[in-house]
Amino acid sequence: MELWLTRQRNGMYMLTYNKPIIADVEGRGYQDAYAQPGDPVAVRNFCDLILKIVGLEGKLNRLESIRINLEGGIIL
Repeated sequence: MELWLTRQRNGMYMLTYNKPIIADVEGRGYQDAYAQPGDPVAVRNFCDLILKIVGLEGKLNRLESIRINLEGGIIL
């Protein structure tokens, strides 16, 4: 499944099906990453270990997004 991997402002990562929205945090003076309304995946706050799962070496910059292919299967 093709997903978006994004590094949030807090340094953690999120996975979304649709490209995330980078928007101002109201009244705070900075931006953060958000899932688009209705995104069917939208899982937030993965630690750096998600990078090993997707095979990425090095960290993303904060608020940077990349497309990844995440595969799964049944474990017997």
